[in-house]
Amino acid sequence: MTTPLLALARSRTAAAVLPCFLADGVDGLVRITGSEPICRRELWLLSHPDLRAVRRISVFADWLRQVVDHERTRLDGRIEAPEG
Repeated sequence: MTTPLLALARSRTAAAVLPCFLADGVDGLVRITGSEPICRRELWLLSHPDLRAVRRISVFADWLRQVVDHERTRLDGRIEAPEG
């Protein structure tokens, strides 16, 4: 996935604040702020109370929880960014 900000950063036209999970591992990009992320975001999944007992909603919520737990380190930006 290439976003306009990622494309600008990769072309060395601009510096950009990008999510670590998007930019870590992209050749040619380095964190100019160091290995610690400079901002954090929360992820919320909301559902109507009447729908929480619907099987497809609970299955999706469980799946999303597993994915986030499995990818937590990468989503939190705690992986050391590659140099150069």
